[in-house]
Amino acid sequence: MDKRKILACAVVTVLAGGFLEAFQIQEAYYSEREKRITFIAPNGDPGYWTRIAEEIVKAAETDGMDVKCVSFREPEPVKQVEAVESAIWSGVDGIITAGIKDTPDVKRVIAQAEEAGIPVVLVDTDMEGSRRSCYVGADNYAAGKQAGRDMTAACKASGNILVIVSNMDNCNQIQRVKGFQEIMEENAGMEIADILEGNSNEIYIRDEVVRILEEHPEINGIFCAEGYGTLCMGRLKSEAAKKYDTVKLVGFDGDIYVQEFLKNGLIDVNIQQDTEGLGRQAAQMLKQAMDEQRKYEDCYVEIVCLQPENYEEMSRYGDGEAIWHIY
Repeated sequence: MDKRKILACAVVTVLAGGFLEAFQIQEAYYSEREKRITFIAPNGDPGYWTRIAEEIVKAAETDGMDVKCVSFREPEPVKQVEAVESAIWSGVDGIITAGIKDTPDVKRVIAQAEEAGIPVVLVDTDMEGSRRSCYVGADNYAAGKQAGRDMTAACKASGNILVIVSNMDNCNQIQRVKGFQEIMEENAGMEIADILEGNSNEIYIRDEVVRILEEHPEINGIFCAEGYGTLCMGRLKSEAAKKYDTVKLVGFDGDIYVQEFLKNGLIDVNIQQDTEGLGRQAAQMLKQAMDEQRKYEDCYVEIVCLQPENYEEMSRYGDGEAIWHIY
């Protein structure tokens, strides 16, 4: 059976709800190399996560490893648990995933993998109390402090700020908000007016932001602690005929659309993680964990503050290419 037929069979099986069967069908193809790893991401959009996936695949192939990239139509912990379990059952050598949402079940399957001798590396979002082998990503507390400094400068030290997060169960969101809050408390003229949990739902974020800004016209700054909010707010400002021009916007991560918003001055500062370094280091740390079977200290990647003046640098973090198995 050739590769295309194998993948076609896998898709049919997955649509029928069989994670385990899909992994087993592809066993012959993925056993060609010495080591097999699975990367499980919240989504397969062409931007942030695909760029990370591309770098993981490149680094892994250099070391003679195969990578299967798994993502979801919606980032749900139940699907993540099923994907991790399926990877364990199919006998992979290592797993890279993200702390999509801190739940006991996700921690359980991470521990299950580690107990089976399958190291787990968390990228982008850590999960406190999990038994993962390593975390690779930004120092989110430090990134939140940087966002606070950028917002203070944009608002000239006088601001009422709306903070947008995906949800406050995510370790990276908690740390970014904590760092941001610390800077707000250091500046007498700055305060957080409200925190909106957007659940990575662009329509909901947009509707709620419009409502909040109508009810609280004193808000003059928005900090988006994650990419969905950044994209949503860029679109809202671009479509609102200058209605929100006085509202300063500090974002976090993004894609080619966010780059365009930055270029046009709709975003004042965008804090970007080094996706190339993140994917590459995640693959390297996983290989070390597989070879040495031990745990490692957090591995922090660079963050870059991009402004309209240097928006071109964001092209480094543009769309990537990867073959996704979407569930």
